[in-house]
Amino acid sequence: MEYMDFNIKRPASRYKGQRIFLLEGPLTRSTINEFEDFMRAEKAAVVIVDMSAVPYVDSDGLGAILKAHISCAKSGRQLALAAVPPRLRTLLKVTGVEQMITTFPTVKEAQDKLRKKKK
Repeated sequence: MEYMDFNIKRPASRYKGQRIFLLEGPLTRSTINEFEDFMRAEKAAVVIVDMSAVPYVDSDGLGAILKAHISCAKSGRQLALAAVPPRLRTLLKVTGVEQMITTFPTVKEAQDKLRKKKK
C-alpha cells in the first residue's frame, strides 16, 4: 500500500466559538497522534471536522474520532463531522458511530446549524 501524507488545516470559521479542522489523508494508526494532539489543544465550544479529503479510516482512526467526541462531550463542547465521503459514512453506519456523532453533508451546514443550537 502506498503511503499517503496526512495534514490538518484550520480554515477560518464563519462564527465565533467554532473551530474547523480539515483533515487531508488517511486517519490511521500512523497519523492519529497529530489528530489527537490538535483535539487535546482545542478549546472551542464547537469543533467541526471536515472529512472531505479523508480517503479512509482504520480502527485506530475511528477510535481517535470517538475519543475526541467523548472528550468534547465531557467538557461541554460538541464535535461534529462534516462532508463525510460515502465510504466513511458506511463505516460510521456499520459500526454504530453514526448514532453517536452528529454529521452534516457540508461544513457550511454544520456551522449554520450548530450556531443556532448554541443560542
